[in-house]
Amino acid sequence: MNNRDLDADQQLAAVARSISEVMRGTRRTIVAAESVTAGNIATTLAAAPDASEWFRGSIVSYQTAMKRQVLHVVSEKIITPQCAKEMAQGALRLTAADLVVAVTGVGGPDPEEDQPAGTVYICAGDKEQLREFAYRFDGDPETVVHLATLHSLQHLRAAALSLR
Repeated sequence: MNNRDLDADQQLAAVARSISEVMRGTRRTIVAAESVTAGNIATTLAAAPDASEWFRGSIVSYQTAMKRQVLHVVSEKIITPQCAKEMAQGALRLTAADLVVAVTGVGGPDPEEDQPAGTVYICAGDKEQLREFAYRFDGDPETVVHLATLHSLQHLRAAALSLR
């Protein structure tokens, strides 16, 4: 593990700790629906203090068929803000969690669905208000996954803070 990896891991851990501080004692729960991040959100949140109190888990739906079968995504294209929203809605329905973050995108190195590598769509919030975000990250697939994870966690933290 090099210093860049350590810094990236510490950055994610810091956001997860702040999410934990907001969520502890609220009796509210979080779920994630992940595609391009492939479980990184879950790994990061599960390592946060008292995660078992507020983190319900994550649905990793990397392949399109999984998104359709498990999360009931109906969007024709998968690399869209609408898909991220449908993933979020599906995860909320399946788990009855209070907050959700969902992420889909193109890690790279090649484009998909006419979207360039680094295109990422995130949806975060609760069943009353889901907000969608669009990004275009530069870098190799590892960098895109890290940035997608980081931004997803930041949007999740903002959603948690809005419940206070």
